[in-house]
Amino acid sequence: MSKPFKFSLEKILELRIQREEQAQQNLAQAKLKYQTQTELVKKLKKDLHQHQAKFLAQKNLTPAELWLWTTYRDNLKANLAVAEKKLHLLAQKVNTCRQEVILRSKERKLLEKFKQKQMIRHEYEQKQKEQKEFDEMAVLRFQQR
Repeated sequence: MSKPFKFSLEKILELRIQREEQAQQNLAQAKLKYQTQTELVKKLKKDLHQHQAKFLAQKNLTPAELWLWTTYRDNLKANLAVAEKKLHLLAQKVNTCRQEVILRSKERKLLEKFKQKQMIRHEYEQKQKEQKEFDEMAVLRFQQR
């Protein structure tokens, strides 16, 4: 009877699988943050555009109203600049996480290929042993006759 295949690096393979899954979760979180920030940037751009349209439609503004409008516009532009910078950083984070997932996936696949080759070799060796036993039994039976 042939003995079952036991991969000696199974724990390492499990660890690599866990690391890949963790990297995928990190990527999903980074994508979610990026998407949320993208929505915020779109909203700020829309608000700025609407503010400028309303400002241009105004007539006979007092100096206080003019100061208020320009201050609000400047604050919107500053918020937009900060949001776009954060969006850029989040895009870099998404890219870094994506590269991490690719690396972890390659590591896992490499070990899985090694496991597959070990399994094939084990099966081949077991068939060879079995064939050798059959040959020995056949020789013994032939000698008994």
